[in-house]
Amino acid sequence: NDLQVLEVILMPNSPLIGVTLAQYRFHERYGLQVLAVYRHGETLQRKISQMPMRVGDVLLIQSERANLASLAALEEERLFHVLGAVNQE
Repeated sequence: NDLQVLEVILMPNSPLIGVTLAQYRFHERYGLQVLAVYRHGETLQRKISQMPMRVGDVLLIQSERANLASLAALEEERLFHVLGAVNQE
């Protein structure tokens, strides 16, 4: 499988805070697909691209394994903090 699923958390200084994924052009910029958002104990899966992001949102992100190296750069830019990979067995 050429895809990897990761969990990342939005930190207070993330440029994503207060904007939607569509406004930020998240998928176009980074080639990452957000599958779900976990917010305050609830998993949100509808209209994710239209929801303003909040501090502490946990994003379930799907990426091609070839893009994984770029995630470290995004973490350094404080876009988000990578919590870890999701086991896909």
